[in-house]
Amino acid sequence: MATDSDSAFEFDVALSFAGENREYVRSIANELRARGIRVFYDQYEQATLWGKDLYEHLDDVYQRAARYCVIFVSDHYARKVWTTHERKSAQARALQNKEEYILPVRFDDTEIPGLRPTIGYIDTRSITPDELIGLILQKVQGPLAEPPSITALIDIPRTAEQRRQLLKRWPTDWEYFFYAGILAEGKDALEAKWRDYQLRYVRKAGPMVSDADAPGFIREAMHELDVLSENLDRILRDQVKTREQVYGISEVPSDPVRIEYLAQRVIEVYENLLDWAARIRGALSSDNFHRAFELLAFYADNPIEQTRAFIDRYVDEVSRLPDRLADPDRLADPHREPLHIPITITWEVDERLSSEFGRELDRLRRQGLLD
Repeated sequence: MATDSDSAFEFDVALSFAGENREYVRSIANELRARGIRVFYDQYEQATLWGKDLYEHLDDVYQRAARYCVIFVSDHYARKVWTTHERKSAQARALQNKEEYILPVRFDDTEIPGLRPTIGYIDTRSITPDELIGLILQKVQGPLAEPPSITALIDIPRTAEQRRQLLKRWPTDWEYFFYAGILAEGKDALEAKWRDYQLRYVRKAGPMVSDADAPGFIREAMHELDVLSENLDRILRDQVKTREQVYGISEVPSDPVRIEYLAQRVIEVYENLLDWAARIRGALSSDNFHRAFELLAFYADNPIEQTRAFIDRYVDEVSRLPDRLADPDRLADPHREPLHIPITITWEVDERLSSEFGRELDRLRRQGLLD
């Protein structure tokens, strides 16, 4: 539930903590953001902080930009220069506020200058992380407020502007919608090339290839196809690594720049396949090599179909995510795993095509036209 007072702040909560307590705080930050809470957590702001005068910028964040400041008190916190700066900025704001602003969370009994012992605090030694998250949600949303809706339909963002609006809202599991949107937009942009490919239509004549150059042309084309396969494999090979680096699982925050990069590389491979087939079909050869070139172009059929099927399947899965997110059993599970949509494409070799192409190459060898 958003109020007029909430809109005055860039963040609902700013987290102030020592690096030694990062593992605990990271889990709190990730879950709060998954619930729709606008969190200032340094690893989410790397691009923003890059090149800033951190002394001035952090003073503004902890004194003006957040509705609440959660301070994680520990012996490490008391001894750090930057946490002292953050605390003093937060305390300056607290002096001006009629309502509570600093929300202390204690790891131990360390005394913090200016933090009066009469201020109510939460002790991590007697409360679970999930319980702490619930308390922060109550503070931000109010005891009678409904949690942020995750059942509302989220359209696949198929334009740069739609993706920008998505990133402004940061809905639950936004990463999947962001990735799917880039895939869908890229595939749509290439529909004209795809239709040309279906018709075996050649927009312009390709290179003129003599019989002497034809063997080298075939070898080069097969090598290009292998490179495309290897490039796609590099993008999708390690699903665990991809999920961690792209979707912010474990210790790595979600990174829209990396998500966009990987999605665009998939589209690039798809377009290169279409262009590869068009170049082979447009090549001018003698009757001796005409059949070999024709069969060679068919090698793109399976990779193109499988890549298109992957994109359609992924977009369809993501379009059904709101229902999965709202599943009562999943919401009731405090240890629920992040949602996962497989990022896999399989290019299979058409055995009949491979056999026919092999026979055609054997014929050319018997005629002395191929080494």
